[in-house]
Amino acid sequence: MRSSIVLVSPLLVIASYRLLLETLISLTRYAWIICNIFYYLLWCLLFVALVSRSSLKALISSFKPRRIASRGDRIVVSIIVLFFIFIGVSSFINNAELILHYLPQTVLFMIVNPFFEEIYWRGFLFREFREKWLLSATYSSIMFGFFHYITLYPLIPYLITCSTLVVIAFFGFLWTILYEISNSLLPPYICHSAMDVIGYLVMSGFPIRF
Repeated sequence: MRSSIVLVSPLLVIASYRLLLETLISLTRYAWIICNIFYYLLWCLLFVALVSRSSLKALISSFKPRRIASRGDRIVVSIIVLFFIFIGVSSFINNAELILHYLPQTVLFMIVNPFFEEIYWRGFLFREFREKWLLSATYSSIMFGFFHYITLYPLIPYLITCSTLVVIAFFGFLWTILYEISNSLLPPYICHSAMDVIGYLVMSGFPIRF
């Protein structure tokens, strides 16, 4: 029963987020922010903590760095993390003036958003079926991409396409591999945060350069 609830929980996340967004989008320009608060507090904390029977302290401890025994695994983790850091740094350089102007909002988005998303998509959904890690990684990553596609399309339809869905799902799969190898949410969190360097600006409709 519990596993079934966990398995369908992404669909509940997507449906509830999208319904709330559709309701609020015509009422306030802060619809996306309100939906994110709902998403973070209800799904990433209350739901995960109750269903997984884990305390908030245990969830946070998932971000502790852990030693990777295999040299090959350390190389893989380093390459993937450095790749995403490069993307983040490049995005910052190309949009430095804009990011500095909205630095508090951008930094908050970079810190808060990936933290809660990693707790749910990797630390909870993937970990629940980790014994079949490839299937679990594939499912959680597809749902991760599908969530962003469904929930963000009303806000930025010119950017959210089927190709975007594939890219986001692929990134989610890479971050799941990082979690599987490192046994820590810290490496995927760093990558996720790097990708969100310009995420706030994109969501807000600011003119950015890639």
